[in-house]
Amino acid sequence: MNHRIYDTTTTVGPARYMVARSNFPADRVVLRTYEGGHMAYTSEAALKALTADVRAFIGAK
Repeated sequence: MNHRIYDTTTTVGPARYMVARSNFPADRVVLRTYEGGHMAYTSEAALKALTADVRAFIGAK
């Protein structure tokens, strides 16, 4: 999930709540926040982190 800590469009609180209350296996859920939020491309550091996470996700088996 891609959220920003101070994002009013896609707030991180409900996402954390849903993950905590879900029956998803904990080892299969990754919740990360990026400084740029749902517009991670606005922060070069966040964009690099998001890109690395997406590449890792796609490359995972």
